[in-house]
Amino acid sequence: MNRWIPIVGCSIVALALVGCASPTGPEAAAGTPPARTAPTGLPLTPQAACNLLADQGLAATGGYLPAGGGVYLCSSFKKVLPVGDAVPDTLQFFAQGSAEAVTTLKLELDLRSPGDVQPALRMLLTPVEALTERVLGAQVPEQAQVAIRSGVSGNWPVAGATLKAERITTFTTSFVVTLQ
Repeated sequence: MNRWIPIVGCSIVALALVGCASPTGPEAAAGTPPARTAPTGLPLTPQAACNLLADQGLAATGGYLPAGGGVYLCSSFKKVLPVGDAVPDTLQFFAQGSAEAVTTLKLELDLRSPGDVQPALRMLLTPVEALTERVLGAQVPEQAQVAIRSGVSGNWPVAGATLKAERITTFTTSFVVTLQ
C-alpha cells in the first residue's frame, strides 16, 4: 500500500503542457544557443485552453487575465475528488502564457488526506490523457501512465515534446508532470 502522510498537505501537479520556440537558422546549425525569442505557445487559443477540461468539471473561471510580469493565466476552482478521508483531495486546472499564446497547461492534485494516495493518482490520469490527446493528438506513454499512478519521477517523449514527472518534497509533497 502506498502511503504518504503529509505534515501540512500534499500537492501533486499532474500535467503541464509547455510550448516554446525551437531554434532555427545558423545558430541551430552551429550548435550555439539562438537569441531568446518569445514562446510560440501551444496550438490552441487562450479561450480554448481555459475551457479544455470543462467536460470534466475543470473549466477555468474569470477568463484569461494578467497575473503580472507579462504572464496571463486562468484557472478552475478546486474540484473535490470523491476519495480521501475527512480532508478532501482536490484537483485544479491552470492555463498560462502571454496575452497572445498559451504556453503551459497544468493539473494540480492536492493530496490533503493522509492515507492511500492510489485512488487520487488513478483519477488524475483521465484529465492528463484528455489534455495530451486534445492538445497534441497523442496518448500518454504507458510508462508515464504507470509512473503517474505510482507517483514516480521520469521523462518520456510525446509527439515531439517531453513529458516530465517529478516528485518534490518540501513542507508538502508535490508531484509535477510537465510536457515541454
